[in-house]
Amino acid sequence: MRKEAEVKLSIFEDAKSAFDTTEMVGEAGSEVERRRMAALAAGSQFIDAKRILKALEQAGEVALSLIESLKHKATSVVVATTKSMFMGCGSVPAPGGQQDDNNAGEDQKLDSGHLHTRASGPTHAVGPTDQQ
Repeated sequence: MRKEAEVKLSIFEDAKSAFDTTEMVGEAGSEVERRRMAALAAGSQFIDAKRILKALEQAGEVALSLIESLKHKATSVVVATTKSMFMGCGSVPAPGGQQDDNNAGEDQKLDSGHLHTRASGPTHAVGPTDQQ
């Protein structure tokens, strides 16, 4: 009987060991599954980040294009304003109500009159020797 009990105990211990091994394999399988899921999530986040980066690149290109367009328009406005300030706002009315489109008389008007400036004092630095 003792021999029979020892055999049954040995079978029980082997079964318990096999059960423990199966349990550890199951836990390892669960860990592998968790890591696989984490890797899939990380891959999905990487793909999302890549899409966001692509969208930011496109937005940057659009922004640069807009900046170039605005620079061009600003330059045009500055040129037009400068011309307007120094040349008048277009054609000069000729005697009799007709327009003088080529501004031929402008040079004569400038040459025949005095040049008036807004300077109210000397136009150069005044030093002690200049005031004597």
